[in-house]
Amino acid sequence: MRRVLQGREGASGNGGFVWQNNQIAGIPAQVTTNLPAGSLVIGPWNRIFVSVWGAGFTLEINPFEPSNFKSGVIQARIILSCDVAVRQAAAFVWATSVS
Repeated sequence: MRRVLQGREGASGNGGFVWQNNQIAGIPAQVTTNLPAGSLVIGPWNRIFVSVWGAGFTLEINPFEPSNFKSGVIQARIILSCDVAVRQAAAFVWATSVS
């Protein structure tokens, strides 16, 4: 998506592009591989709240895999107990066919 918008001229016609200096229209922009190709999510990200509860995170190590001991591999996972709340869901737009 970033490559597409870096090559697309902005509406002003002054030679500027839609995506410049990691910004779209002067607003900070980020890239992720967690969305399908051609998708774009726009919204006020400072309106998303993440609340961590309980002990925060738990680190668990798998002691039941003896074959990993010989190769020096440790299986571990981190579990985070949290909730995510969007204050104004209607303020977000998910475009699925940007080209």
